[in-house]
Amino acid sequence: MKRLVRIALVVASAGAFGAACGKRPLSSDRDGGTSGLGGSGPSPGRGGAPGGAGGAGGLGGTTPADDCRNHDVDIPAATLAGALTIDGVPADPDPNARFLLRNGPNDLVEIPFRGASYAVRVAPGTYDLFFAATGPTVAAPANQLALLRADVAVGPGGTTTLDIDVSSTTVAGVITVNGAALAAGDAVNLSLRNAAGDVVPIATASSGAYSARVIPGTFDLFFASVAVAAGSATPINQLAKVAARVVVAGAPADTMRLDADVPSAPVSGAITFNGVPASDATGGNLTLRSAAGDVVAITAANDASYAARVVPGTYDLYFAGTDAVFAVGNQNARLRAGVVVAGGAATALDIDIPWATLQGTVRFNGATPEELDTAHLTLRNTSGDGAALLWNADGSYRVRVLPGRYDLFYSQGLRTPDFAPGNQLAKLATAITVGNSGATQLDVDVPSTIVTGTLNINGAPAAAGPNSGIVSLRAGETDRVNIGNTANPTFSARVVPGMYDIYYTRVAGPANTTTPAPANHAALLGSGIIVAPGPMTTFDVDIPSTTVSGRITVNGMPGGPGDYGTLMLRNAAGDYATVAPTNADSYTARLIPGTYDLYFSHAETAGDATPMNTLVPLRCFTVP
Repeated sequence: MKRLVRIALVVASAGAFGAACGKRPLSSDRDGGTSGLGGSGPSPGRGGAPGGAGGAGGLGGTTPADDCRNHDVDIPAATLAGALTIDGVPADPDPNARFLLRNGPNDLVEIPFRGASYAVRVAPGTYDLFFAATGPTVAAPANQLALLRADVAVGPGGTTTLDIDVSSTTVAGVITVNGAALAAGDAVNLSLRNAAGDVVPIATASSGAYSARVIPGTFDLFFASVAVAAGSATPINQLAKVAARVVVAGAPADTMRLDADVPSAPVSGAITFNGVPASDATGGNLTLRSAAGDVVAITAANDASYAARVVPGTYDLYFAGTDAVFAVGNQNARLRAGVVVAGGAATALDIDIPWATLQGTVRFNGATPEELDTAHLTLRNTSGDGAALLWNADGSYRVRVLPGRYDLFYSQGLRTPDFAPGNQLAKLATAITVGNSGATQLDVDVPSTIVTGTLNINGAPAAAGPNSGIVSLRAGETDRVNIGNTANPTFSARVVPGMYDIYYTRVAGPANTTTPAPANHAALLGSGIIVAPGPMTTFDVDIPSTTVSGRITVNGMPGGPGDYGTLMLRNAAGDYATVAPTNADSYTARLIPGTYDLYFSHAETAGDATPMNTLVPLRCFTVP
């Protein structure tokens, strides 16, 4: 019996989606009052209930249902402007310095350093103001994401004045290792970092001395090696914390002295594979990793012994295999946890890489693959390690992996057998145990079922033109398989049996509204589709598509050719659609019915009147 799959979009209100994204909703209404934030207008603005925040750009309240069904779009814009100084001195142009206004994790407005003043168009709302250096600056500090001010309110319409002064302190000092100067040829980095995400590179490829301008605050101090001369005591860590709670006070006229002495301890030992000394024939990389994200590449596993310099601390030891005559396939294997490198003394750390043989045959629905077939099989475990099963032309394989428990995954290759499924990451088996010794036999048969049926748009056979849209099956967060294209009225594809959700994705540009394929990019069409083992599963897919159109205005005025930007829709289920560019006074779009949140996103070029926000929420938007 054939099944008819119809769209059942999961939708959420604009407020719920905004809350999930950590955003404050921004809204506007051409026809509302003009009283601004927190006021009351003659009529409630979008997002403003009577007695709440009315007027254009009003925040708070709920959006009237009629507004959601209104397809005319007004984009609110205001100007933020003021003086720009650094330590009280008018700023000079600096291509590597900028401010960022941020409203939640996705919406931001960039304000470049172009001199002693600035002006930028933004959507009305409340923002946090950050300073962000993108490289070496002329006079500005080196901070990459420093919070200067929270809750900057930009009122609707007109100009909000905000003078910005960036205070900074010169931090300077000398870098030593175990109290001694760096060896000739050594180069190291120092950075200040805080929990809010700010990073301040104060020394870059330094041979000992450094000086940098820093916005005051409290930071931890981190060390990273860039180059280490032979025989040097400089450790090879890439992100080692060497000091905590370093307070940079506000003192523009003074220099804060911050000398950094980096501790270093020798680590050495033997390297073996199942007790046999490593050699030129073996391969792999051995690293120490800390819980804070530090990585120390202590040695390659191609010699019977090693020696390295490391900042004292507690690490986990990892192995990653490389191509070699004798190769172990694991790519992220934790060999040991809680390795303590003590300060002031040598640490002996002998490393043995255990391995066992995994062997078997690979078949596809019982058939032997051909010589050029390249489908991929991978073992994965719960700790993030993986190893590829590289099979031969006759379908046999024999690999070395670390003993343990794995799940087996299948992925389509560049030249997949005609009788193989198109899945991108299908789980074939769980809890496969590779023993500690000897050979474990694992014969793999990749099952597949043909899924087939009709593909309709609004009940009519799909004929939307080449590459206009695709239909895919998805299982979990990682596996997916394309089964049809809206250029054709039917579909047929091989799939690993299992339970899937069906999705539609537009691949053609949204400007083409002559075809019925909607502009959505991740639309859920149906859930719980069971592809049973066997020769064939049949079901039909119908994609609803509605044409919507409306006017585009900016602050109530018709959009023009220079009003660059894009209107976008999103919903809480992860679907999104590019609706139309904003440089016209009207638009037409094909969309899947549902309730969405409507966003404006600026283009790379500043528009004549549109704001420069990257992703500002406007209101809810219902497609009937």
